[in-house]
Amino acid sequence: YLKKKIDVPGLIKYKVLKTCGIGESRVNDLISDLMEKGSNPTIGLLAGLGQVRIRIAAKAASEEEADLLIQKTEEDIRLKVGEFIFGTEEDTLEAIVCQLLRDKGLSLALAETSSGGHLCQMLSLVPHSSGCFKEGYVLHSGEAQNHFLGEQEGIWDGDHGEKAIKLATMARVHGKADIGLGILGYIKAEDDLSSRSLPSTYIALADHAKSLLREYRFGWNLEGIQLRSCIMALDLIRRYLLEKA
Repeated sequence: YLKKKIDVPGLIKYKVLKTCGIGESRVNDLISDLMEKGSNPTIGLLAGLGQVRIRIAAKAASEEEADLLIQKTEEDIRLKVGEFIFGTEEDTLEAIVCQLLRDKGLSLALAETSSGGHLCQMLSLVPHSSGCFKEGYVLHSGEAQNHFLGEQEGIWDGDHGEKAIKLATMARVHGKADIGLGILGYIKAEDDLSSRSLPSTYIALADHAKSLLREYRFGWNLEGIQLRSCIMALDLIRRYLLEKA
């Protein structure tokens, strides 16, 4: 029906590339020359929370011809978008991270605060993830965080980035894992999320030799902030593991 409706001989075939850590407008800037009107294949963008999908649609007389058109366009896109592409079609970021961990024989433990255990859930739903994801800690209150960090009772008076790194380090130690991850945020369900001055979220990774730290200021509702925190945390692990290749 579709072929008759738009008067296209043969068939239309699609492929989706998935990106994270980059916004829709930036992806558009990078591949705008490949998205010229009337080109074949055509390229479309679909933005989600923390991720952008790039859809390639090729019109051809045969499936083999369509595959060749898609392959050439995909190669061009990958040259421009590069490391932001984490997978295709039904790939999920959490499954990609677990596969990288298994391939390298490494294990992960994590500590979450404002993300409320969302990342633990995402990883635990990946088949066979128990072989690489060892433990997760959900530290909702300041008291729980201090206890986990081995601090005395009271308010943490140090740098927030340092606290995130210590969360990652202690997650690795407590979990007896190769890599520790910490997500530290201060947004709660009772907060006014319409404020323009929402506090930052800090994401840290620590292994036995070094640590990495990222700071983000997310907007949206609480569930959206939690999801974006988890996506950026997974992307930090993914990039770390790719650099170890």
